[in-house]
Amino acid sequence: MISRRAVLASLAFGAAFAAAPAWAQAQIEQIGTAELKAGLADGSVVLIDVREPDEFASGHVAGATLMPLSRFDPTRLPAAQPGKKIVMMCRSGNRSQRAIAMAQAAGRRDIHLNYEGGILNWVRSGEIASR
Repeated sequence: MISRRAVLASLAFGAAFAAAPAWAQAQIEQIGTAELKAGLADGSVVLIDVREPDEFASGHVAGATLMPLSRFDPTRLPAAQPGKKIVMMCRSGNRSQRAIAMAQAAGRRDIHLNYEGGILNWVRSGEIASR
């Protein structure tokens, strides 16, 4: 028997990849390095990295949680919390926007923040990727 969670995840995945690019229909707001750093420092940001495990292992933002897009399940995202913002990131910003679209297709209206430029931007900004 297929679980309700599996059906919802499959529907969200399919809806997010229909016709146009996933992020074309999603409501996405870009945030920059200064805002991300401030949110991580004061605890108001929950950072989700949707790259693959080997990419994450080669360097990531300290405190980020790995949820690879290849196995992404919006139902496993942290619950919305007052005063906390969930921010998605990847290598350059494309996969994280797809993950946001998938989360929104699954009903998560609180998921809309994307770290612009991903880990490439983080490193370009002079920040160190943790290993």
